[in-house]
Amino acid sequence: MKYVPQMPRSVKVMGQRFTIEKYAHINEEIDGHNFNLLGHADSDEQKIRLTTDGIGDDRKREVFLHENLHAMVNVAGLPRDILIDDKDEAAIKRLAPILLLWLRDNPRAVAYLMESNRL
Repeated sequence: MKYVPQMPRSVKVMGQRFTIEKYAHINEEIDGHNFNLLGHADSDEQKIRLTTDGIGDDRKREVFLHENLHAMVNVAGLPRDILIDDKDEAAIKRLAPILLLWLRDNPRAVAYLMESNRL
């Protein structure tokens, strides 16, 4: 039987632990408009919320990475805006699937990056 890794319960972003929360649906009101979201990273609460119902495993991984990238941008102190169509969202939306594919296609590069000199 093949081992299939499960989504972690938390991740660390620059030393900050973000709890992963799974939901059937995520609805948020932004500027008076109601949106159904696949995910949301909240750096203030250090939570990443993900919709897990009704989407395939590869899409879940892409959304997981997407929201982690948002968390990284926020923790890095880069300007953030909660609007759905801002430039930050557009850049992360394009980058997440490319990065996910890169990670899958380059296991030796990932192993190299994971190596550390910590004792």
